[in-house]
Amino acid sequence: GNAASQDLKITQFEPMYRALLTILSLLVAPALAQDKPRPPELVLQAGHSTEVWGIAFSKSGKSVASASLDGTVRLWEVATGRELRVFRGRWGGRAVAMDSSGNRLAAGDSRGHISIFDVKTGNQFELGSDTRDPVEALAFAAGNELVSGGGGHIRRWDLSTGRMVSDLQQKGMDKIALTIDGRYCAAANGTSLRLWD
Repeated sequence: GNAASQDLKITQFEPMYRALLTILSLLVAPALAQDKPRPPELVLQAGHSTEVWGIAFSKSGKSVASASLDGTVRLWEVATGRELRVFRGRWGGRAVAMDSSGNRLAAGDSRGHISIFDVKTGNQFELGSDTRDPVEALAFAAGNELVSGGGGHIRRWDLSTGRMVSDLQQKGMDKIALTIDGRYCAAANGTSLRLWD
């Protein structure tokens, strides 16, 4: 009789134990999941209406700019993915760069237009150019200059005047990359690569 009464007591309390275990697992599991390191992930809002061709981080790494063929450049906060500002250019953006202070942003398009934006105010000015070469790379350089590349040209711009100060032509070089400070440039075509200081 004693073993039967023990079985009966355990059976009577089994639903309560199951409920208690379920409640504990619901409370403890999320806390345990938060302790696991997760790979960093940033999900940006759906801000652009078409393809993004250019991306650039600020030097601090706190913001990232994206240039799209929809004619906008958007500035995002890296930590939250929040859109901070929208800049509107003439045509679709192909390249984008941020200066070392994070206060200016440059965007270039497929028709050779380059716009400089003040990140805080949104004010914009365009660099004077009669070129029609696509802008595929941009970098702010020392001395208030900007370097652009694309269409077989590497150009230096004086940002105080908005005028081009040099144009290094490299016909056939259709891929161009610049270091973040604009000091070094690499250009390539299908079979060769050239580097400049």
